[in-house]
Amino acid sequence: MKNKIIMIFGASGVIGTHFLWSLRGSGNTIYALHNRQLPEHLIETNFNDKTHFIKGDLTDISFLNSLHMADIIIHAATYSSPSLFMENPIKTIQLNTTVTIELLKKLKKGGKFLFISSSEVYSGIENDFINETQIGTTTPEHPRACYIEGKRCGEAICINSGKDVKIIRLAHVYGDGTRPHDSRVLYNFINEAIIYGGITMRDDGSAKRSYCYAADAIQMMWNILNNGKQVIYNIGGNDIITIKKLAIEISTLTDAFVVCTENKHDNTSPSSAVLDMSKYNNEFGEYKYTSLKEGLEKVIIWQRKY
Repeated sequence: MKNKIIMIFGASGVIGTHFLWSLRGSGNTIYALHNRQLPEHLIETNFNDKTHFIKGDLTDISFLNSLHMADIIIHAATYSSPSLFMENPIKTIQLNTTVTIELLKKLKKGGKFLFISSSEVYSGIENDFINETQIGTTTPEHPRACYIEGKRCGEAICINSGKDVKIIRLAHVYGDGTRPHDSRVLYNFINEAIIYGGITMRDDGSAKRSYCYAADAIQMMWNILNNGKQVIYNIGGNDIITIKKLAIEISTLTDAFVVCTENKHDNTSPSSAVLDMSKYNNEFGEYKYTSLKEGLEKVIIWQRKY
């Protein structure tokens, strides 16, 4: 990738931040689109004069029409925290559907489009190692339907666009680059451990997750965008851990205590979110992941600073 115009939507989130960091020194022209106030860590990062930050609301059609055409578009602009997307259901649907349609129009001929989807499209499947041929069983009445159905529809839009599109179903990507007080469980545990010296479990912690460090996910997504032979790919971690064990791991690294409870897992969120990575591994070789311990240490240092 040389002398390209690259647009990153959702540039101030964890995924967007790591995409921006990965492009430092690339010599490409980068437009980083964000809606909320630019976070301190991006203000502090030494980007070159070919990186341009643009603040605006993607659901505003006049703002969308004002944007440049691009060789590469990365659409990571959506609420990823359940508390945010459930508070903003219509906007969540728009960001994944009507906004996706408009962003596809901004792609130059021969350009590449990356749509960041989610393992939430598998909601309702309880088995581990879910592959890309499967789909969830939840209905539009599900409490998280705005996000689930929005992602499913966004995928359908991309597939039917006639463009060179890659769809990434992400599962629990974490990393430095968070904003303060991020409510997602991993960051919330670290925040509680740092501020209060202890982690209080909301349920029994039986839900299973497979976490993937953000820098690893970005590397895999660049591989897919530039060289992937198929359209839809899972991206997730390779180790399975329960939420309770995650709390214990974080408490060990921060010298905090854990308060457990016997309350049953909240069934509005998946009891298991572990993806089958065979498609990626068969095409690109098995990825050498950052260990969960190493990744958590990096995020703990980050959250102590920010």
